[in-house]
Amino acid sequence: MRKELVALAARNNAEWCDVICRANGRGGEFHDGLWLNQHGTPRFYPDAVTLVGPAADADILDSISAAMAEHSGRGWAVKDSFACIDLAALGFTKLFDAEWISCDPLAEHHSHLGVAARIIRNETELVIWSQAWNEGVSPADIPFKSTLLREPALRFVQVERSGTIIGGGILSEAAGVVGLSNVFTVGADTDAVWQALIGCADESFPDCPLVGYERGEDLDAACRNGFRPIGPLRVWHRPE
Repeated sequence: MRKELVALAARNNAEWCDVICRANGRGGEFHDGLWLNQHGTPRFYPDAVTLVGPAADADILDSISAAMAEHSGRGWAVKDSFACIDLAALGFTKLFDAEWISCDPLAEHHSHLGVAARIIRNETELVIWSQAWNEGVSPADIPFKSTLLREPALRFVQVERSGTIIGGGILSEAAGVVGLSNVFTVGADTDAVWQALIGCADESFPDCPLVGYERGEDLDAACRNGFRPIGPLRVWHRPE
């Protein structure tokens, strides 16, 4: 079951990456075992996401190598969804390791006094959300375009305590699961943010397993609030 969930989480994540890239005018392509973008991706997003495990390593390496040869002169990032491919021979170095995580649909919602999850509905709200998500990022590097608010499978979620932003995240439905990504907190209300996001996912997409990936303290926070690790992933990077 965990292997199946990892495969679904990887596909969900690739679909999310493709939606983001299309919103920025640079859509990718789905191949056997691989999502690949040959046009360059927005900051924070990979050029490839693997969709299958070790059995297809050679084919995946060939596809990535061919794409790099055709589009040389720029950096590349690859999300190895099963942490099983060695990209060092192609000049990549490991950027980080993380864990896929999953949370079953909730039987009941946790509640924190004054905390509410609110769906972002318009461009002005999205700008405010984006600034809270990454205060230091240049506006030119923010990948979240207002057209994404019209995607029926997406929810930009703002978590508030008594009207003040304390965090947020993005929900994306694809491959029979709901991906939770871009989780952020403002201040010390980490657990309240996670629980509000989980509750919002359950209300927005009932009976769908919730998946994502995290590392370090963010992984600890996810596991404290109902998630469990289901498998490793690795992100590789090759500079220009």
